[in-house]
Amino acid sequence: METRLGEEVLAQLDRFAGLAPSSLDMERQSGLLERFAALKADMPGAENHRLLFRNAAGIGPNALALPGGTVIITDQLVSLVNDDREIDAVLAHELGHQQQHHALRQTLRSSFVIVIAAMFAGDVSSASAVVVAVPTFLLQGHYSREFESEADAFALRTLAEKGTSPAWFAQAMRTLEAFVSDQGESDDSPGYLSSHPQTRERIDEAEFAGEKFAIEHPELYRERPDYDACAEDGICEDAESEEMDSDEVYECVDDDCERVEPDASLELQ
Repeated sequence: METRLGEEVLAQLDRFAGLAPSSLDMERQSGLLERFAALKADMPGAENHRLLFRNAAGIGPNALALPGGTVIITDQLVSLVNDDREIDAVLAHELGHQQQHHALRQTLRSSFVIVIAAMFAGDVSSASAVVVAVPTFLLQGHYSREFESEADAFALRTLAEKGTSPAWFAQAMRTLEAFVSDQGESDDSPGYLSSHPQTRERIDEAEFAGEKFAIEHPELYRERPDYDACAEDGICEDAESEEMDSDEVYECVDDDCERVEPDASLELQ
């Protein structure tokens, strides 16, 4: 039932919600599919989980967990983030919805009377009404706060288990929050954050989980979103230093370098 419902919902989304074939190149898609496979590895029932890419200019940055195991991520979300670990965080959240069958459970909660009536009466039109309503439910994100909290907790736990700081979930929320702000969208606007309310609270929870992860895994400090390779490991990419003439003499303090005249006495030695 769940798989069939998911197939019908996907067809409805592709036909009526403005989803188009992805414009991402195959190399980019392959890389993200590998990350998705790593995330779902060892999850019970994960063999049924699959990731699909869609171009959705009318929807914008978004990710959806369909009944039956399909996760959709839009090209717009892939293009928006600055680090693939933000995508990992979003996908881990959607996998949380999948593992706990939230889409199906929420659909049954919302359409319980219709579904039961259709089952007993064999009323195909009633069952079809449920299928048509699910895409709207997914895009508007009418998940209960209970389901959202469960998916968040699953995502934070999964990221930590995979050796990635849960703080990347907070970073993904900030990226999406900034996008919404730049677009001048309200809380009831279409898009990922509008379907996932109480963003500030979720960011705080992810940051707390990230701090705990840093304490428990100090060796993975490079996995923090605020990791500074230059300050912490001395790995600095300074455009100015690349332009310095190797035949000249420079004095550098931190990353600020100035050319100085060489000491004549040193040249004679």
